[in-house]
Amino acid sequence: ILFVWAKLNKGVRYVQGMNEIVGTLYFVLAHDSNEDWANQAEADTYFLFNSLMVEMRDVFVPDLDEADTGIHGRISNMITLLSLHDP
Repeated sequence: ILFVWAKLNKGVRYVQGMNEIVGTLYFVLAHDSNEDWANQAEADTYFLFNSLMVEMRDVFVPDLDEADTGIHGRISNMITLLSLHDP
């Protein structure tokens, strides 16, 4: 799943932590009580992971670490929100 995703999204590539997301998604989907759905766990995992990455892609691009949408910008926004809601 990650190999194919990384090949199709060359600007992002694989980084540590993606396997945790995919592993969790796959585990949950593969253990569905509906066997027909469980058999589609790999395809569904790819779809869900890709959907998540559309929203989180900038966090995984090192060149964007300092941008508002990069990891540092997101952490800064989270700290601001926390200080507003939990002074």
